[in-house]
Amino acid sequence: KFDSVLRVTVAEGASAETVRALVEKALNQDAKAWRFEEAPAGDGRTSLKYQVRCRKSIPRPILLETIRRTVLAQAKEVVFE
Repeated sequence: KFDSVLRVTVAEGASAETVRALVEKALNQDAKAWRFEEAPAGDGRTSLKYQVRCRKSIPRPILLETIRRTVLAQAKEVVFE
C-alpha cells in the first residue's frame, strides 16, 4: 500500500507538534495515502516517521520539496528513506 518512508527530524528548539501538523497538512493535500508511524527521540532530537504513498501526478521529489518548504527552519532534515 505504501511505497516510501518519510522521516522529518525536528530542529532544536522547534515544537514537534507544530512540525507534525505542518507535515500532515502537506501530506493531506499532496499524498495519495499516508500513515504516521512514530516519533522516536534520539540524541535529544525528535524524528517524525511516516509511511507514504505518492500520487502519480505528484512525484516523490516534488512532494519532498513541498514538505521541506512547508516546515522550513523548523526541521533539520526531511528525507525519504
